Parts: sequence; C-alpha cells; structure tokens
Amino acid sequence: MIKIIKAKYLIIPPLSILEDVMEYLDIIVRTLKSGGITFTYQVADYPIKYQQLFKNNVFDVIISDDHLFNFDIFELLKLQQEL
Repeated sequence: MIKIIKAKYLIIPPLSILEDVMEYLDIIVRTLKSGGITFTYQVADYPIKYQQLFKNNVFDVIISDDHLFNFDIFELLKLQQEL
C-alpha cells in the first residue's frame, strides 16, 4: 500500500516517467500532484524515446514501470550506466 504524505511546498527536480500505458501515467501524475508535490516531467513510451531522453537530459528521479513495451528496467539501467 502506498502512503501519501501531503506536503505544502515540496518541489522535486525534473523527473522522467517511463510508462507505456497512458492511463497509468495519468494516475502517477495525479497522485504526485494530489500529494502537494510540484514537479516537471518528461515521458517516454517507446525504446527510441527512452534513449533520446537519457542522451539529452539528466534526471535525478526516474519513475518506471518494471516492464515496458519491448524494454525493461534492467535495460534502462544498463543504458543509463553507459551514458
């Protein structure tokens, strides 16, 4: 179970959300915002987009599904280490 802690002025650095189901993306974003968190994010839903995002940006926070369309979290971590 996820415990949501309401924060008045919590701001987190830019984050990446890796999700291939847009309905789940909406739930993630709404949950973070309802918890009082201010954030900016970029979304990738295909492997080529993941690669472009990580080549062109630095993220302090990555929220990812453990298995994405033709891609999984372990491949993502390997890619992240290579860059």
